[in-house]
Amino acid sequence: MRLQGQPAVIAIDLSRGGFGPQIDLTTLCLMVKDGDLIRARNVSWWAGVNLDQDARKCRQPLGQWIEQGHLRRMPGEYHDMTIVEAEIEQLLARYDVRKIGVDPHPAQARDIRRWQDRGWPIIGVDQSIRTMAPAWKVWCDLLRSKQLRYEPDPVLRCALQGCKLIRDNVGNTRPVKSQSTSNTDAVVAGNMAALLMEHHQVREATGLATSSCPLG
Repeated sequence: MRLQGQPAVIAIDLSRGGFGPQIDLTTLCLMVKDGDLIRARNVSWWAGVNLDQDARKCRQPLGQWIEQGHLRRMPGEYHDMTIVEAEIEQLLARYDVRKIGVDPHPAQARDIRRWQDRGWPIIGVDQSIRTMAPAWKVWCDLLRSKQLRYEPDPVLRCALQGCKLIRDNVGNTRPVKSQSTSNTDAVVAGNMAALLMEHHQVREATGLATSSCPLG
């Protein structure tokens, strides 16, 4: 518990699960300030009916990840937001969480309102290239400079392998799924968390330059 009470941010790439061929996970990314470094840890959940079938679809060892503690299994077909909320509550009690970033998608509106009503520091991080291209750059810069340190996470490693980069006509670049069955949730949550860290948290401590990313 060395970092207990330290400034932190949380970003969540939420999924509902149980829809068609897509095998979406829900991933929560915690980033905590540790001096000049940022320590990151992911919590990822799977929900569905047939774990083995989904593992074959996405060509990822979901069952092995669950056994090893890298992936958690939701009790039903759909992602249970009360389980995600319980994890957030534990992190709020342990760290000085400044912001909790979520995609302000209409499907998440009810959960977001409930969390805001509880006084949680929720901020919307939309998934457009206008926001996620700068988020991708910040995340990559932090990794290259070795300021951002993740705990070992095969879910994140596979998510990165399942990404492809797209670029708009002005040169903004962001990661997307390389195919419909890819899981990129851990990358998306990490990008969101890195952006929050820069804008609300450890920008001065890490020496990151101020950017013009469109966040409140």
